[in-house]
Amino acid sequence: MHDTGVDFSLDVHGDEALPHNFIAGAEGIPGWSDRLAGLQKQFKDALVVASPDFQTEFGYDVDEPGSATLKMATDYIAQAFDCLSMTLEMPFKDTTQTALPLTGWSPERCRLLGRSCVDAMLAVVDTVRS
Repeated sequence: MHDTGVDFSLDVHGDEALPHNFIAGAEGIPGWSDRLAGLQKQFKDALVVASPDFQTEFGYDVDEPGSATLKMATDYIAQAFDCLSMTLEMPFKDTTQTALPLTGWSPERCRLLGRSCVDAMLAVVDTVRS
């Protein structure tokens, strides 16, 4: 990464407690800027359109400016490369907004969200370094 640089990073996790798909951003890094905030909003807005399983109402509390721990991948990458870096959190059981009691949060739904992430990436690709 240090040899080639980074323009975009999406770290994918599963959250044990929250029944939502959501983005945790790098708002607490020292280098957080209007540019990064705009890119993150653009990505999240595109993902809401691309996936019925993604939402922006629920998630982790946003870090206060300068409070991020740079030992976490999302924060480190955003700070080190001045790039859009986020963590996509997915539920282990099911989503509240689009619950499917028979299947829950299934591998197929996960794959569909992954495809939707590609659509959202395409929405920001031309602006990540403009």
